[in-house]
Amino acid sequence: MTGDTIGLKIATVSASAKMIAIIRKYSNNPMGKIKRSVQERDYVLLYPYTDRLGLKKIIACYDELKENGIEAEVYELDDEITTIDFLRNLNGTYDEISDEIDAES
Repeated sequence: MTGDTIGLKIATVSASAKMIAIIRKYSNNPMGKIKRSVQERDYVLLYPYTDRLGLKKIIACYDELKENGIEAEVYELDDEITTIDFLRNLNGTYDEISDEIDAES
């Protein structure tokens, strides 16, 4: 991961069919690549830090995995683990900026 990205990893190396199906909703990667990423503790989702849609996908995927009892970890910048609340706050900031820009237009 390079310095200006955010990503999602799965906390286990065992990839269930349910887990892969959930991740597949938010990724264009084939099931085999997702499974390998899980097994190798690599990123299953990875986006530039300023990609609002990517940020929303990571949050939604994290929430859906958690609802299904699957533990995921979120990372920012130089491979530093962070919290989902941090990403939610970042998303809120991006939404506020977008709303201000729209209001000025």
